Order: sequence, then structure tokens, then C-alpha cells
Amino acid sequence: AVVSTQSGHYGRGITAGGKKDRTLPIKPVESSRKTGEQFYGTTTTSHFFKGRQITPPKPIIHSSNYLPPEVVLGEMSSETTTRAHYKAAASPTRAKPIIPQTVREKPGAFLGHTTNKDTYPAHEVQTRPKPKEHEPYVPPAVKMADISVHREFFKPHSVQARTKKLSPIPKRSKTLIPKFDDNTTHKEQFKEWAIDRPPAFAERATTLRIPTGTMNNRTMQQSDFVYDKNKVVRTMPIIPQLKVRRSETPMDTITSYRNEFKGLQNKCRLAEILMGQAHA
Repeated sequence: AVVSTQSGHYGRGITAGGKKDRTLPIKPVESSRKTGEQFYGTTTTSHFFKGRQITPPKPIIHSSNYLPPEVVLGEMSSETTTRAHYKAAASPTRAKPIIPQTVREKPGAFLGHTTNKDTYPAHEVQTRPKPKEHEPYVPPAVKMADISVHREFFKPHSVQARTKKLSPIPKRSKTLIPKFDDNTTHKEQFKEWAIDRPPAFAERATTLRIPTGTMNNRTMQQSDFVYDKNKVVRTMPIIPQLKVRRSETPMDTITSYRNEFKGLQNKCRLAEILMGQAHA
């Protein structure tokens, strides 16, 4: 069986019979120090800022014969300041109509005529007169002048015959015309130099010599590093040797936190129950 170092140092809690032994809970031990002195629980705030005794004020007791001014005993005035200053006025009466002095008589019955109806009264519909009898058309004796101002000022003219095309008469001069000089200043100053062509490189024809041996196609890597099966020894795998150390003492599962900070008795009731079940 292969047992690791972890399993060797920290056993699984297997007893001689082959059963797993469950670790029982350990009841913390109370380590209360009894010094005989009373615990000083006063804080810095309580020491510097001490409370003061406040004497309650004496209650004011009114005499039994006290009455508020201008108020009958037992009745509360519900009138506000606004109602006292701004009282509602009586409903206004409708004023009588003012009759102008120019009208001597009293107004009569209402007339529904408007100013438009009085100014523009309706007229009776007149009968349409009968059409006149058809009279024969008599053309006017004078002819209508249909000449406009434009025609009067701009009268048309007759078409004139087209004149012949006048071409210039060629006159040949007896003097010779000089040839156009197209030579520029650039051509005169920068003339082209005559460049001789170098002779072509000629090599004597040689006969092709075919090699008789074989070509060495081995690289420098292959020449320098030669693999030899007889000289190369394959390294064997290293198998770690397991040294199993089994401890007969049970594993200590109590931490430093549990040793230094012990719980109180009233908070470990569950541990006592489990301990009682284990011993039973």
C-alpha cells in the first residue's frame, strides 16, 4: 500500500479493530482569574463628562378664581383675526338705470331692428324687362386701325442680295524667308557630349567538366553532432522512495485560538451534550 507523508504524519484515526475513531469535542476549561478586586468598568467619557442632577421646575398652579379677559366662563371664542377685521358686507342692491336728459319720454317697448336694417331697407323685387328683338348686324364703314406703334416705327425692309466673299490677293515676295531658328539657350550652353560605348565583356568559352564523385549534402550540424546509439545512455526515471511514518498518538485538533480564548460555560452546552453521549 502506498502511504503519503501527509497520511503518515496525520493519521486518519483508524483504531486497531479497523474502525474510524471519531474525535470527541473537548470542553473548554474556564480560566477565570479571581483577584478579589472589583472590575473597573468606568470609561474615559464617563470619567470626564459626569452627569449633573437637574432639579425639575415647580409647576405653575393658577388660582381657581382666574378668568380670561372678556370671555365668559365655559364659552370659547371661535372668531379669528381675519373675521374680526374683514367682516362680510351686505349684498349690493341693483342700481337704477340712468336716463339721459335728452330723452324726455320713458323708454318704450324693445325694438329688434338693428342699424343695418334701418339703413338698408329691403326693396321689392322688380320684374325683369323683356329682351329686345334681334337686330341685323351692320359692319362699320371705317376700317379698324390695327397698326401698332412697333410696326409703325420698325417697318420691314426688302431682302438685299448677298455680296461675294472677298479673299486677299496672294503676293509672293522675291526675298528669301530665313528658316526658323529653334535653337534655345539651354541647347547652346549645355551641349551633348559624345559618349563612346564600352566594349562588351567577352570570356573565352570553356568546356564543362562533369564531377565524377558524389556531392556531400551533410550540413555542419549533422557533421558536428553525430548520434551514436552505443555511446548515448538513456537516463532512468527517478522514482521517489516513500518513507511511511505512522504515529500512534492521536492528532491534536485543538488550535492556538481555542487554547488562548476559552469559551464560557453557558455557551458550550452543545459540547457537554456531545461529551455525555460519547461516554454513554
